[in-house]
Amino acid sequence: MTPALAAVDVLITDYSSLAYDVGLLGMPVLFLAPDAREYARTRGFYGRFEDVAGTDAAADWAAVLAQLEPLLSDRHAYEGASRRSATLSATMHAHRDGRNTDRVYQAIRARGIPAPKGAA
Repeated sequence: MTPALAAVDVLITDYSSLAYDVGLLGMPVLFLAPDAREYARTRGFYGRFEDVAGTDAAADWAAVLAQLEPLLSDRHAYEGASRRSATLSATMHAHRDGRNTDRVYQAIRARGIPAPKGAA
């Protein structure tokens, strides 16, 4: 999916963590979640869905298309949604230096878990 993002103008998603990642690109995100209450009841969220999606998550395709039209036709609306997406992303991506894998590996090693055979 990641290589295709360069060809995308707006992400439409339900509960995907990709919503955090596209904020690194400053890409607007629209949420289409017709079953948000049921999903919250049966599967649950890490936090509140509204804290991620805002209060304007669409419940059907007609609603998401009504949100999409201004994003694609109004530069200011697009830029505002892009800033919102970047802000959301910043809450999840504290480090943007390309060393996240190394930090996770070092945290694992610091807990006394041995390195795999042949690793430093």
